[in-house]
This record gives sequence, C-alpha cells and structure tokens, in this order.
Amino acid sequence: MDLTSFHQNLPIKIKEVIQTIAKIDFKVGLIGGIPRDYILNNEIGTDFDCEVRPLSGEIADWEKLKSKILNSYEVEELNYNVLRIKFPNSSIEITLPRIEHFDGTKGHSNFEAEFIADLDYTQGFARRDLTVNAVMFEYDSKQWKMIDPLNGAEDIENKVLISCSTSFAMDPVRFLRAIRFKTNLFFNISEELLEVLEQMDLSSITSYYLKLELSKCSRPLVMLKRIMEIRNEFIEELTIRSDNKTLIQYDKFYDGNLETHIRQAVVLPVQSRILILDKLGFSSKNILPNIKFDESWKSLIEEDFDSEKFKQFHSTLTKLEILDIHPEKLFYLLEYYAFDIDTQIFDELKSQKYELTDKDKEEKKEHYKFIIFYKRVKALCDKF
Repeated sequence: MDLTSFHQNLPIKIKEVIQTIAKIDFKVGLIGGIPRDYILNNEIGTDFDCEVRPLSGEIADWEKLKSKILNSYEVEELNYNVLRIKFPNSSIEITLPRIEHFDGTKGHSNFEAEFIADLDYTQGFARRDLTVNAVMFEYDSKQWKMIDPLNGAEDIENKVLISCSTSFAMDPVRFLRAIRFKTNLFFNISEELLEVLEQMDLSSITSYYLKLELSKCSRPLVMLKRIMEIRNEFIEELTIRSDNKTLIQYDKFYDGNLETHIRQAVVLPVQSRILILDKLGFSSKNILPNIKFDESWKSLIEEDFDSEKFKQFHSTLTKLEILDIHPEKLFYLLEYYAFDIDTQIFDELKSQKYELTDKDKEEKKEHYKFIIFYKRVKALCDKF
C-alpha cells in the first residue's frame, strides 16, 4: 500500500511529533482507528494511537524518548506508560508494545502489562480488540509501511468484525465497542465473534463505560437496540420495538448530548427512556411525552381548562417551548406530535406575552396558566 499521500495529509502537529520520535532512533507505528479509516475511505481522523519501538531493541531507551517528549510538549501521563499530547484539533497517545497478563477476572483493567521493546508484531497485536483495529502504519524516519499480521486490512475491505484473540472476552467493555463499530461503520459481526458476545459476562459494565461508548456512537439509539437484540437482559425489562428506520431518522439529530437525546426520544415509549436513563445514571425528569395530537388548534379553544386533552396539550407544548432545540429537530418533534405549525410560527408564539385581565382574574387561580395558554392558542388560530 502506497502511504505517500497519507504522510502528506497528516496534521502538521502530528507529523512534527512523529518526526521528533523518529529522530531519536525509534520506529513510530500508528495503529487503530487512523489506519482503519484511511484504508476504508482515505480519511485521516484526529485521535492518533502511536506505538513506538526503539531501533536498539532496548526498553531503557523509552526513558530517553519520554524525557524528550516531556521537554518538548505539554504532556499528560496516563497508566501503562501512555503519554498523551493534545493539540487544538487533534491528539496523540504514545506508548510501548506490551503483553497483557490477565488475573482471571472480567474487567476493563484486569491485567498487568509487560513492556517489550522488540515484541513480535503478531503477539503484540493479539492484545487488541478487533482485527480491523490491529493494522499499523509504521514510519522509520524514511518511509511508511503497513504491518498487518492479523489480516485486518482484508477484514476492513470485507467489512467484518473479528476478534484478535480469546482475550477479547476478558474485557466486557469490548462487547460495547464491538456493537459501536458495527453501528458506526456498518460492518457485520462474524459468527465466531457473535458467539462470544452472546456469552460474555457483562455484569461489571458500569454506567460510565455505557455512556462513553454510546456517546461515541453516531447512532446511539440504534446501538442500544443492537445491544438488546444480542443480550436482552442487559437492561432489565427494556424492549426496543421501534424499527431501525425510525431510530436512524431520530438519531440523525444526535449532537453529542446523550442524556438530552434519550430524554427527548419520542420514538421510544416513556417507560423505555426511563429504564435507559436509569441504567446510564441520569435523571428521568422532564421527559417529553409520546402523546399524538390529532385535534385542530381551533377545537382546543373549545375545550374546558380542566379537560385532560387541554392539559396534555398545554404540558407538551410548554415543554417544547422551554427546550433549546435545533430547528430541524424541533420540526421533527412538531411533526411527530401532529402539531399543525411550523418552527417559525412556533418561535413567534412562544415569544409573545399575554397579560391577565380583571375578568381573567375572576377565574380560579389554578386556571391562570391555562388562560394565558388559551390566548396564545387563539392568537395562533388567528394567523391561519
């Protein structure tokens, strides 16, 4: 694979770090999402995972590199000898090749790391989750070459997810990652991996990791449905009956705020959203209802203030008004509720103020908010 254009299109700051490392006699390997996405669609992302190998084969040279990096950049030191450098539009994590020795339990950090400077690539890559994430682009100060002992490039081309080794099952978070990659990349899960996912112990997955993986997914509700299709006990009593097309249509409005996205997901029943929010450790307050309104605005004026229909309509529209919703998503919600109103008129309506008259104040106090709402609805009807 010719990686000349890959080198040319690397972010300047990342290229600078790579050159700095290479100049002190290290091979620099970019592994994970960067090679995967470049093979898939010739795109270069922003999060770089870098594995470095001293040409001398001596692990002690790591300290020389570490000192150079610490003196040249603002660095965050993480566990397992990982150095993270953040730039305004990208970041890079630098570490050594390692073997992970598991302690027999199931968890996300249930191993001890052994760092080996000249570790065999096949052995080193076996610790990773999926073969599509185990392709490396390596730079030796002169040229780039692809290193692919597990045939990950072929799996990328075939769009199939295969685990790198049996150690996959030792980390339950990898269950979530596999579903996320399937959802984001539109890949298939191999039969062998599916069997592993169906049997993995998921009891130690915390709300933190569930939130993290869902928030990284471009279609979190679709990902949730796929989790439940494989392991329907993951969230007790939850069944997502909405079809994929409906979920995808709603997920296109996902802006990275997972809590709000789920809270406003009228494509799911309220009880389903409560179960999901509870699993994620979020509050279930202020959830938008699922009520469909097939009444005309004028017919609502004829409703009594105490009628359930009028109260539901008032509550729903009020909740929409207090939310800061992107116009496209607002249009979607108004259409879902069957409100015959466009976003421009909606914005005009919610910005208008109405005062109580002396006659209004003769009504019961609990009706005051409905009287004002009645005037707003009437004003809207006058526009039609």
